Amino acid sequence: MHRVRRLPRPVPHRGTGGHRRVAAPARPAHATLGALRPGRGGVAGTAGPGSGRGARRRGRPRPAAGRPAARRPAARRPADGRPAARRRVRPPSGSGRHASARRRVRPGPAGTRSPAAPRGAVPGRRAGPAARRPGARIDRRGPGARPGTLRRPAARRRPVRRTRACRGRRAASARPVPGRPGDRADPRPVAGPAAGPAVAAGLAGAARVRLVRPGPAAGRTRRRGARARRARRRLAGPARGPAGGTRRGRRPGAAGPAGAGDARPAGRGAARLARRPDPGDLGRPVAAAVPQHHPPGIVPGARAKEPSVTDSVPDVVDLCRRLIALDSQNPPGRETPVAGLVDEVLTAAGFAVRWHAAQPDRPNVVGTLSRGPGRRLILQAHADTKPAVAAGAVDRWTHDAFRATEVDGRLYGLGACDTKGGLAAQLVAACALAADQHWRGELVVQAVADEEDGSRLGAEHLLALGLLDADAAVVAEPTGCLPSLAQLGLAWAEIEVTGRAAHAGTPGEGLDAFRAASAYVAEVDRLVAGLGTAAEFPGHPRLNVGYFALPGHPGTMPGECRLRCDIRVLPGVRLDDVFALYEEAAVTVRRSVGASIAVRPYQGGGRPSHFVEAGHPLAERFRAVQRETDQPVATMPFLGGTDARYFAGAGTPAIVYGPGSLRQAHAPDEYVPLAELTLAARQLTRLAAGYLA
Repeated sequence: MHRVRRLPRPVPHRGTGGHRRVAAPARPAHATLGALRPGRGGVAGTAGPGSGRGARRRGRPRPAAGRPAARRPAARRPADGRPAARRRVRPPSGSGRHASARRRVRPGPAGTRSPAAPRGAVPGRRAGPAARRPGARIDRRGPGARPGTLRRPAARRRPVRRTRACRGRRAASARPVPGRPGDRADPRPVAGPAAGPAVAAGLAGAARVRLVRPGPAAGRTRRRGARARRARRRLAGPARGPAGGTRRGRRPGAAGPAGAGDARPAGRGAARLARRPDPGDLGRPVAAAVPQHHPPGIVPGARAKEPSVTDSVPDVVDLCRRLIALDSQNPPGRETPVAGLVDEVLTAAGFAVRWHAAQPDRPNVVGTLSRGPGRRLILQAHADTKPAVAAGAVDRWTHDAFRATEVDGRLYGLGACDTKGGLAAQLVAACALAADQHWRGELVVQAVADEEDGSRLGAEHLLALGLLDADAAVVAEPTGCLPSLAQLGLAWAEIEVTGRAAHAGTPGEGLDAFRAASAYVAEVDRLVAGLGTAAEFPGHPRLNVGYFALPGHPGTMPGECRLRCDIRVLPGVRLDDVFALYEEAAVTVRRSVGASIAVRPYQGGGRPSHFVEAGHPLAERFRAVQRETDQPVATMPFLGGTDARYFAGAGTPAIVYGPGSLRQAHAPDEYVPLAELTLAARQLTRLAAGYLA
């Protein structure tokens, strides 16, 4: 019998990167004798046909599957007796799903079995399948393992074919990414910022449902596999569901955007996952789920939110600023920019908007919102303003007339109180009514042109079209947020006095038109003084000469002159009766002086007076709104002319109301108090909602 020779086996040597030989345990006889048989080319100390693959083919016993061989064959020895260099096997750099699980081999101290450096592995290389030669031992023990024990290498797992249910569970654990194209809204109600506190409170006792969220945003690579999923869950942590339960995909306390968790369902697996209660809920009673037929964010029994001027409507101060920045001076008349802004606001609120223009670039905007049969209410304001500086006058503005400036609770700018502030308040009230579903009837908003120059192209044009017919109307004018039930009328006349011109040195050769006009003014004053007065309108009626023109030279006696006059008409007095005073005075002066006097109506002859009975439903509603807003119940007379007279021609009762004071209108540094601007928006909202309820 041949003698068995024990060969040293290489182990990793720290610091040199090579190997050194130490004593190895004895081999089995059948693995060594075959290697020393003569005639087989075997050399003592080398592997022969009695071991390795040749032995397996001849029925030799082979190691169990996945278990390393008892010992590794020794390296070949050259003739000089030195050990031959070992062939290093480079493991394949595969990119499969288990490539990340391969262990990096690091050299350890000599004679030790380090978990980081398995025995028989090449230092600095991955211990892949190709590097696990027969006889290699891979140490995968954890810290504190008993010396001398080795863990079997894990078998390579087969790829798992995922079913539809499994894919659904993976989609259910995805993180919410809002705004991904193609996402469908989940029909289940969600308690979030968009749902409001009432909805969140209603869901407090509902079943905790795990919602399906979309995958990662476009353009971002998502890691896949079990390790990636576990890492995502560790980073995400438990997130809170609608009623305080845990929900995957969101950090604790992080509130996602509204609708971020509402995504398309991901199949039957996601449905089973949604029905499964959270682990934190086990052992506690679970309430019934919210019915699926309700719209998203709505809970049965939740109270509807009342309309508010600060909810889903423009801010009244910001809107007034935007209106002031638009030049709408009349003359020449530039209402188109204001009309465009009004159209934009009303269209966004759901109104049907139409433009009606008597002349190009002089539009009247009419927006209508209908809610079935009921009353018809019109909110009207004029879009034009007086010129900031009259022709030939000195500019006395200390603020920019077309840039709203806020100083000491006042908003300065051209038209701030007459009447862009009132128009802004009406638009805000209209938007608030559009969001309210508890009224019936028809709400109309009108922004008219040409009010500052006679209303011929504005309210008068709408009257001819039949657009002023309604149950009631509110006309915006600066009244200090007090309703005005009565307004003065206007009697406007243009008087032309014709005499005979002459040299100033020979006055007897001519007829002085100036003195004839002065006699005419005195006669009109005498006739007006005979009219009755009213305590509500002190100082009226009276004659006002607003225009007096005398062409010529100081050395020439004037032969003609022209006057434009105004007489305010008290409520209850007919306009024609007041206008007849101009004709009566002209007859008297003709007889006494001999000059020719022609009287013509100016801009249609003025406006009739207007008043509304105190028992009208709109007037009663105004008193109720004053009590609701803690304002003293009161009314005030409006001394200026308004478009309410045209509503009187259509048989529509109209009340004049708006922020600001008439004292600041038509003057430099016009302003509106911010407190009145906000109050007007609140009161108009309550007024319209109550009148149309």
